[in-house]
Amino acid sequence: MWAGQRPRDWSDSLTVALATHSGDSRHGRFSVEVGDPHLLREEQFSPELRHLKLAGDWHTHVVPGSVITSEVDAKAWSGTMDKFGLARYCALIVSPADSGGWMYPRFSAWTVRREGSPSRPICEPARLEG
Repeated sequence: MWAGQRPRDWSDSLTVALATHSGDSRHGRFSVEVGDPHLLREEQFSPELRHLKLAGDWHTHVVPGSVITSEVDAKAWSGTMDKFGLARYCALIVSPADSGGWMYPRFSAWTVRREGSPSRPICEPARLEG
């Protein structure tokens, strides 16, 4: 996910301007490896979109109604946040509805930040407005 500004630790809102595919990211049942989103931006964004900043990512859960982040998700998000020097990382999980499946997807927003000294990652639900 891309925004006009980087997610800030002190801010309580962010407008996502663009959501793309995952580039060269890979995932397995117990692991996630996030590719280099900046490479994706340089290779596939038109020149007028190259000012956008990495804000986070989105992915699907195939279990109907699954809106809770997994431990693997949280670790991948905090690792990506640290890798790219972000103060906060935003994430979205999309899953099929319990009734109606993918015709009525459920969206679940999350954010990761660091807290304390020494700091530790905190993954918490975020408010999603559409």
